[in-house]
Amino acid sequence: MAMRELLLRWRNWLGPVLVVLAGFLLRAGYYTENYGHPDETITVEVVGHLRSSGDWDTNWAKAPNLESTLRYDQYNFSSHLYATYFFYRAVKWVPGLDAWRSRDNGFWVYRFFSVLLATVVVWQTWWLARRVAGDGAGLVAGALVAVVPLLVQDAHYMRPEAWVTALTMGAAMACLPAGDLKGWRIFVGAVLMGLAIACKFSLLALVWLPLVPVLAAGWTGCGTIGRVLGAAGWALLGIGVGFALGAPNAIVHPQVFLHGMNYLSAHYAGLHPPYSHVDGGPVAGMLGGYFLATLGVPALAAGGVGARWLLVRRRWAEAMLLAGPVGLFAGYFCTRSVFFERNLSHVVPLFCVLAGVGVVVTAGGLAARWGGQILAVTVLVCALVILRPAELSGRLVFADFSGRNAANHEVLEAGIRAAHPEKAWWIEAILNGEPLDRLVAHFEKGGAPVVLRVIDYHDEWSARYGAMLPARLKVELIAEFPSTFADVPNCTLHTYNSWTDRYYLVRGVQKP
Repeated sequence: MAMRELLLRWRNWLGPVLVVLAGFLLRAGYYTENYGHPDETITVEVVGHLRSSGDWDTNWAKAPNLESTLRYDQYNFSSHLYATYFFYRAVKWVPGLDAWRSRDNGFWVYRFFSVLLATVVVWQTWWLARRVAGDGAGLVAGALVAVVPLLVQDAHYMRPEAWVTALTMGAAMACLPAGDLKGWRIFVGAVLMGLAIACKFSLLALVWLPLVPVLAAGWTGCGTIGRVLGAAGWALLGIGVGFALGAPNAIVHPQVFLHGMNYLSAHYAGLHPPYSHVDGGPVAGMLGGYFLATLGVPALAAGGVGARWLLVRRRWAEAMLLAGPVGLFAGYFCTRSVFFERNLSHVVPLFCVLAGVGVVVTAGGLAARWGGQILAVTVLVCALVILRPAELSGRLVFADFSGRNAANHEVLEAGIRAAHPEKAWWIEAILNGEPLDRLVAHFEKGGAPVVLRVIDYHDEWSARYGAMLPARLKVELIAEFPSTFADVPNCTLHTYNSWTDRYYLVRGVQKP
């Protein structure tokens, strides 16, 4: 009888299962291929050191062979590194995985941890949107978060973004107003935020999340003061516990943690080609251009509709929980002089919840005004919202992570080398005038013609200094291999995955 009831209610579980499965397949697709990220070296080194020493109280900066990788003392990423270590230890208890676990010193286990965490985020987004606005909003939000290029990209690296995103979503789930006010919910949300802060100190900006349930209760008399103080106590205790678990060394060596905070603060206050404007200044345009290109107008509009719907209905606590972190982090990083889209990874699922609500609200309004089945209209609007991010994620996984793009690139380059067998090869990203100066010096010393491969990240620096190439040197464009993301502005999709390569035959210096 129970099975019959389960089958009769297939609509309640089949949709979420398919959404989470789609998210998992995109995140796991080709994760064992040989693409890479510089920070993955840090994870391999540190977690490997933990495995060999079994020492919980390890100072990252003094671990063997890490000096060349870290270059400065800090405990950034601490809770993620510990979590990866314990995930590896847990895998050891699963029979039949010895070969996978031991391959390349655990490299694939570490990456798969990100895959699993990023898949959990799909489920978390569905759950949160469903609680806010019903089953339809849950499915739309889950479908959108499953295909967002930023989150699919995060899942393929053993970096901390998937970890921090899952923690942030877990805190939001615990702190969602639910008609009751229980200390354990505040405590759990605070512990998760403490773990997130122990990974990235910028998450300090969300220490107020655990207080959302008590704020949702509103003023009910003098007892409100005691309730707020009690909630604040639970929140402080939980954040402290989470931080101590995630970064125990920061408690013992606070000066190292502060050194890392100062280093990263200075890093985002300076210029960092190609992730900054050439002339400096806030990167609001870069941030907005990136999300406009990767999410698309329909998704951004749906998020705005969802936020407005919550505000119009005076659902202040839910608006604060969902739109608050999105606006806070987007606003802050708009003022910085360096843009890395991953700094907003943890709030993107919250935006997807708002977009899911917006799609359902929009579809309901359209169906009421123009007639038609609400389900059909919702599916149509949802398709418009997820089309752009799904198409980009498809390119990312099946062209770049799969290695197909790299294989095509190798074929092109082999042909160029065969056509110019005698010439030396130069490979440059022209982000300043120094590569051009070296080329000029080469020819002034009587150097022979060269084949120059110019890497273009679709950024301002490459555009400005690359334009000087034909002005200073005699060049002939002989081939071009465009980026998979030629329609996306400068971001890590270019610098990590697929940039544009232009091949020039350089014969000498232009005469004045």
